[in-house]
Amino acid sequence: RVTGMTRENLTGVRVIRAFAKEPLARKIPVFAYATSAVRDAGNREAFCAAVRACIGDRLAVLSGEQEARYAFLAATGGRGGMLDIGGGSTKLGLIDASGRLLQATRVVLPEGADFPAIEALYREAIARLGSEAAALPLGIAYPGHVDRARGIGLNSNVPALDGHPLARALGGVLLNDANAAALVRSNGVDEGIQ
Repeated sequence: RVTGMTRENLTGVRVIRAFAKEPLARKIPVFAYATSAVRDAGNREAFCAAVRACIGDRLAVLSGEQEARYAFLAATGGRGGMLDIGGGSTKLGLIDASGRLLQATRVVLPEGADFPAIEALYREAIARLGSEAAALPLGIAYPGHVDRARGIGLNSNVPALDGHPLARALGGVLLNDANAAALVRSNGVDEGIQ
């Protein structure tokens, strides 16, 4: 047993090692982006050290603000609304073409809320951003696997959302939060992340 690592952590490191093996063998750098699950973990340093041992020093633990910005840019390509689903709350914002946050709000999901209740809370929050927000593209950062073929998210830290058509219900684009960060970074947005 590695000090400070859970069984789930070790499984995650094995998956990263397996994923990175082929590109690294071909001298292709591998970048990893961690979101709230790692950012908020009590054993964050041990996990990050294990990941860096696999891929080198190309692991970025994104702040909540970076995570939301990257998800928004990846999903909309610029001006629009963003919805960043977290385990404790969801952040919504209206962003201009330069990426500046114009207005923001937060939704704390009540314990035991089901999909219709969560959808209604998200719609109310979007309405609080103003009439313009409803007409703009919406990027949705999903904290779990995204099945793009079916347009649903799975295995998130908000199980009531799993398997439901959130993007279709809200008229948005659903992206995995870490994948959104990687997509934006690959298109030249850096913000000083090493």
